[in-house]
Amino acid sequence: MPIIVLRTGRRKSGRVPRWVFGIPFADTAVPIVEAGRVVGCLSVARPVDMEVMLQGMAGKMSSAVESVASGASGFAASAGELAATSSELARNTKTIADDVKGMDAIIRLIMQIASQTNLLGPNAAIEASRAGDSGRVQRGG
Repeated sequence: MPIIVLRTGRRKSGRVPRWVFGIPFADTAVPIVEAGRVVGCLSVARPVDMEVMLQGMAGKMSSAVESVASGASGFAASAGELAATSSELARNTKTIADDVKGMDAIIRLIMQIASQTNLLGPNAAIEASRAGDSGRVQRGG
């Protein structure tokens, strides 16, 4: 840009892409005029790589927002399905809890029968022993 300003004598502003000098920048060049003639140029450049990066990020963000917006309706439908599944799961859990209570009652009954059976076993052994003793007494007499 300074060369253009030196030749034309007019102020010039513009952007220089990354591929020219390895970094994108904005440049403003102003002619220095002395006695009606251009004797030099003052050029001020500032890097715009952050601006370029932010523009790229803004574009990506815009795409992401569009994706989120289009996915929101799908999310709402999925939320409805999830609510229905949760309700069904709650019903199934209640059914299982009721079944477990019923099984608990059956287990208690089995435990009572088992404890009575455990008492009958020793009683039967005692009675058998008595019967054996009384049989021996009668044979010996």
